[in-house]
Amino acid sequence: MNDSTTSGVKIFNAHSKLGTPPLNAKELTEFLRTPELLVRLGTIDEKGEPDDVRPTWYYFDSLNDRLYVGTNKKLSKMVRNLEKNKIISFCIDDSRPDQYKGVRGKGDVTIHEDVKYTAPIFENIAARYMQADENYLRETRKGDYVILEIKPRYFSTWTIMMGRT
Repeated sequence: MNDSTTSGVKIFNAHSKLGTPPLNAKELTEFLRTPELLVRLGTIDEKGEPDDVRPTWYYFDSLNDRLYVGTNKKLSKMVRNLEKNKIISFCIDDSRPDQYKGVRGKGDVTIHEDVKYTAPIFENIAARYMQADENYLRETRKGDYVILEIKPRYFSTWTIMMGRT
């Protein structure tokens, strides 16, 4: 059985052969809003090979099913990769034994540079992670940072309960 989000993005079971349940739309949203989780992103380099997989902070907009990530446009190889190929893969997981679950997928990326657009999104990202302070936000407003808006093509989810009898 497949579920979908309110905007119609399909949710698949990543481990259906194991008999484990996928996350439903509500559980997916709750999971993606878990504050301490990071997203791992993967891009394709100029040779067509996987490149630049890295963990980073993110913000999830559940009304539009979008993931938002901020990065420095001058220093990020990921931005250079995405300027050539707008497809990205992502994975967000919680590997604690009592809560082992996650979401992965592929998405199409739009790169936003306008500080008027990016500043409120950086504030949403900062609100998820307590170590983000005014210095972080001030740096993002200088114009060297961009927001990557990821429009998922699908969500592939898993939940594995370990150590339960």
